[in-house]
Amino acid sequence: MQDRFDKFEWMLDKSSPLPANESDDYSPPYGDVTALNRCRLIMDSVGMETLREIGRNAINLLETSVAIYEANGDYAFGMFSSGWCRLMDAASRELCNTDDNRTALSCGKWLCHENCWHDSAKRAIETGKSTDIACVGGIHLYAEPIYAGQRVVGAINIGYGDPPKSLDKLNALADRFNVDPETLKEIGDSYKSRPEFLVEATKKLLASFAKLIGEIVEKAEIQRKQQKNQLRELYLNNVLKAIRNVDQLIIKENDPSRLIQKACEELTDTMGYYNAWIVLLDEHSRNMTLTGSAGFNGGFNAFQDILNQGFLPSCVQRALEKKELIVINDPKNTCTNCPLSRHYHGRSALTHQLGNFGILSVSVPAHFAHDREEQALFVEVANDLAFALSKIEAEKQIHIKKHIIQTIPHPISLVSDNYRYLAVNEAYSRFHNETPNKITGRRITDFIDPDVFEQEIKPHLDRCLKGETVQYETLVDFYGTGNRWMRMEYTPFRNKENHIVGVVSHGLDITERRQAEEALQKSEERFSLAMEASNDGIWDWDLTTGHIYCSPGVTSMLGYDTTDVIENVEQWQDLIHPADRQKAYQVNLDCVNNLTDSFVVEYRMKTKDGGLKWILGRGRAVYRDVSGKALRMAGTHQDITERKHYEKKLKEKEKRYRSLFSSSHEGICLHELIYEQSTPVDYRILDVNPKYEELTGIRRDQAIGALGSQLYQSDPVPYLEIYAEVVATQSATSFETYFHPLEKHFFISVFSPSKNKFATVFQDKTNQKKMEEQLRHAHKMEAIGTLAGGIAHEFNNMLGIIIGNTELALDDIPESNPATDYIQEVKVASLRAKDVVQKLLSVARKTPESRKPIRIGTVIKDALNLMRRTIPATIDIRTDITCSDEMILGDLTEITQVVINLCTNSVHAMAEESGILQVGLDTLQVNRASAFYDEDLKPGDYVRLTVTDTGKGIEAAYMDRIYDPYFTTKDVDQGLGMGLAVVHGIVKKHDGAIKIQSVVGRGTTVDVLFPLIEAQTETGTEQIKTLQKGKERILVVDDEPSIVRLITQMLTRSGYEVVGETSSASALNVFKDTPEQFDLVISDMSMPEISGDQLAQAIKQIRPGIPIIICTGHSNRMDENRANQLGIDAFITKPFSRKNITEVIPKVLHKINSEGQS
Repeated sequence: MQDRFDKFEWMLDKSSPLPANESDDYSPPYGDVTALNRCRLIMDSVGMETLREIGRNAINLLETSVAIYEANGDYAFGMFSSGWCRLMDAASRELCNTDDNRTALSCGKWLCHENCWHDSAKRAIETGKSTDIACVGGIHLYAEPIYAGQRVVGAINIGYGDPPKSLDKLNALADRFNVDPETLKEIGDSYKSRPEFLVEATKKLLASFAKLIGEIVEKAEIQRKQQKNQLRELYLNNVLKAIRNVDQLIIKENDPSRLIQKACEELTDTMGYYNAWIVLLDEHSRNMTLTGSAGFNGGFNAFQDILNQGFLPSCVQRALEKKELIVINDPKNTCTNCPLSRHYHGRSALTHQLGNFGILSVSVPAHFAHDREEQALFVEVANDLAFALSKIEAEKQIHIKKHIIQTIPHPISLVSDNYRYLAVNEAYSRFHNETPNKITGRRITDFIDPDVFEQEIKPHLDRCLKGETVQYETLVDFYGTGNRWMRMEYTPFRNKENHIVGVVSHGLDITERRQAEEALQKSEERFSLAMEASNDGIWDWDLTTGHIYCSPGVTSMLGYDTTDVIENVEQWQDLIHPADRQKAYQVNLDCVNNLTDSFVVEYRMKTKDGGLKWILGRGRAVYRDVSGKALRMAGTHQDITERKHYEKKLKEKEKRYRSLFSSSHEGICLHELIYEQSTPVDYRILDVNPKYEELTGIRRDQAIGALGSQLYQSDPVPYLEIYAEVVATQSATSFETYFHPLEKHFFISVFSPSKNKFATVFQDKTNQKKMEEQLRHAHKMEAIGTLAGGIAHEFNNMLGIIIGNTELALDDIPESNPATDYIQEVKVASLRAKDVVQKLLSVARKTPESRKPIRIGTVIKDALNLMRRTIPATIDIRTDITCSDEMILGDLTEITQVVINLCTNSVHAMAEESGILQVGLDTLQVNRASAFYDEDLKPGDYVRLTVTDTGKGIEAAYMDRIYDPYFTTKDVDQGLGMGLAVVHGIVKKHDGAIKIQSVVGRGTTVDVLFPLIEAQTETGTEQIKTLQKGKERILVVDDEPSIVRLITQMLTRSGYEVVGETSSASALNVFKDTPEQFDLVISDMSMPEISGDQLAQAIKQIRPGIPIIICTGHSNRMDENRANQLGIDAFITKPFSRKNITEVIPKVLHKINSEGQS
């Protein structure tokens, strides 16, 4: 008994300092082993601050050691509280004989580590169950596995137990750990022994912490996976945006140099790629012709120098040889001979051939390099650029040919295989003094003497029709110009099937005049050929006649034969889609009427097969009359169906990007850094999604274009250093933070898609943080409740012995004896101690909630007495309690909670300075005219509790939210925001009302009303009664011999015959032997071997009618209701007086006798 009393004395003695070798802050001499953690799953998911809080709480009761391991054995956290654990760990580390902790961990000589990991934590991880083993350092180790879902991700273990006292064991440990035995003994003796129930409570607490860590790890893994997917989607959307801009550039740009440079800039500026470069090569020599680059900050010059020297890097050579996508995972270490490799730190390179024109290469984040969608998008943009370059080259060739045809002043004609003119240029026609139209379709002999034709011209034409190119000089007598010396060249003209169907004739006048005419004819012929090769069509509208000329390109692009013609406006309009007809006609009409000089319009035209093609129509007035009205107009048709297809795809991609961006369940914000002299000083918001607006309360139109410092009204700019580091290193990061401008906790992920830009993806963690704090508080209160229950049980037993023996002593000592007063003082103090235990149980929530008549004045005074020791001395507590006998129907614990919460709020409001806390209690009659009157409050008599402080007051903007759960204006370490919410709930449950008045800077007054009830005589009032006596035989069972002796004395003096037993098993055997010889059984509840309720059930099975009384100091398993359910006849709590027990016994016996007679 003395041993137990000593232990409880130790638990209550919190003033004694820790021994010198057990300071609160301790760092192992070998440093922090968690720095070697390679797994980091638990350490990064939970965070060191939370792990430290868990570790501190885990060993709070035992003050030994705690360790948290990853699944691979890496340390996530460790803490040593006792001097014994610190000494043994440091000593076994010294045995490793190395300064390197990694070597020490693997050498097998670090005894404490080997035992703690291999024998305890590792076994818990492998088996998935808790382990409990003897520690190599003389105490014990207990470990719990940590589950994240169904997977074991680590273990947490603690040391427990007393260091050995035996000199033999101490000497053995000293030899093994190479330490001084005297030091071991001194430190071991300084450790205060812990009761077994504290050890068991800590083990249960450890299981809760293991579960908490596992849940945090599981949530963190889910969050990381979601964030990775979101970052990938955001990145691919940026790539799609870059491709869209490049496709638009392809449509507009016709210069190769500008095209490739702007393409590189678009690919980087739209946050698609970090850098990009293009090299155009000569198709035959593979020498560089043009380059474009972006994102290298001048670093591309060195690469351009080696290209000028004719050196092609390996990535270029491979792309040219394989003609497929080349992926280089680590260019920095792979392409050592390339000057660009240093720009690829942490990224991969994608390289692809641009047809026969050159190479495109970009850098991407390494984890996206092998993404199939990423690769497909890159190949798509490479193919688009190759197509654009080929189109530019084709247009260039057509332009050159057209220019040549137009500038050569030589006569050119196209003659059929039956010697008719199929086409002639203007220069040729002038030789015959005819127009080309009048020559075309006629025979050569219509213009040249038939004999001359047969002898001089036909033989050459026949040779050419057989496939020979013929050149000769001859003198020709033309009808219009006479004899001219000509140098003639005949070339076979082939159709699409490559059959020779005519001759192209090119004549060169030996004289200056003839040369000019032949150049014109040749220019016209080549222009005609170029137009046939081009995809564009030409139209010429003569408004004076209404006739329209369309080149073959106009009809062929619609699928018609070159013989099909469009000759007038009506035929042209019939081919236009009805929905576009008015628009196309109107722009032409505006130009005709001189409202515009020219026009460009897009519309759809019907094809021969019934389909539709998009046409880009351009036109202008060539001639106008004096009034400005057009007389002749000319223009072109261009097939833009493919371009429209690309535009549609771009719109779909843009819609998809915007949909993903807008529908994200996390806030997304795009930014660009603002620099001053190369130093980041701020950032500008570029775009936000709807979730950003929801989480921040900031509208999109307010955010876009605003500076971070202005938008968040913060100096310095929030997280500027972190964001600048991400942009500078191109390394993504994430962090959890409390964002003061919005008073919220956020988990923020950051990455930089391109130069000077970064994106943030964030989640609101405010509610989660509050829930975690609430969970920690619940665990603490659970531990306190367990401790309070154990203390109450033991103290009530001891108080019962003290109170009972003082009563027996008072019976034996005459009232005239001076010792009577002293013993009476002991009894009064013991009864006060009994009240203290009951209040302790109330605060720890170990007493059941019940509403009964209570004197409100007494409750308020008791609550204030509990509060006084926690209130700073700078606060003056004043009371004005005018109620004495007034009673309410309420729960004692909940009314006490109201007083504590209201006073705590007032103390916090005056925490930074001195102040006055005024608590008043009076009565008030409420009617419809009262200030308190509302629909929920019934008229009548009430007691009013008033709590007033001189604190800082509550702002008017917060008054509507003060009863909301978790709403608080305090710092995060001063409360969860549940105080007034709890008070409001208790008051409403008691049919009362609460009213708060506050003035900022002057203080707050809280009035609480509870309905009064009629005064009642309180149960338990002391009345002088003659102690009742009896003669029955009673079996008394309690594992405390002192209590058995005490009850035996009490009952023997009251005339009863008592049989006392300190073993429940022995008592059961005694009862079995002679069950009819006992009239009553009195048993303790908490006993080893057989508990009181189990003993009662066993006795009832032997003799069902035997009356039984259960008594206990405190038990979670037994109360009055539970006793009734089990058929137990009476339930009393320790400590009890002789009067209590002697009043209960006759009632129970009388009840049994009455039931038996009936």
